[in-house]
Amino acid sequence: MNATHNTIMVALIVMVALAGCGGDSGPTGTYQSKLGPGQTFSLKFLGNDEMEVTINENGMNDSYKTNFVTKGDTIVMNIPEAKRQTGRPASMEFKRNGEAFEMTAEGMTIRFEKL
Repeated sequence: MNATHNTIMVALIVMVALAGCGGDSGPTGTYQSKLGPGQTFSLKFLGNDEMEVTINENGMNDSYKTNFVTKGDTIVMNIPEAKRQTGRPASMEFKRNGEAFEMTAEGMTIRFEKL
């Protein structure tokens, strides 16, 4: 091995090590929006690009797990086919705004605060 080859190998090892332990690991914890009296919409980030979504209306919970991808300061959540309403998109976008997430639906901005 020559010096150039050694330098390239060391640079590659450092890049792999930094990629494995650095950067944003994605959101953690639970975020919640109070939609109205007795209505909440919660996002619980479980790790490994998985989340649990819970909609509570007057004590009746509808909850499901799904996956998401992070694109910069935006989370794109996949909506499982069984939970998707006819004519609605297959995903929802949540944009980070400080310590909260926000989404826009039907002209309304819904804010999810970290619990």
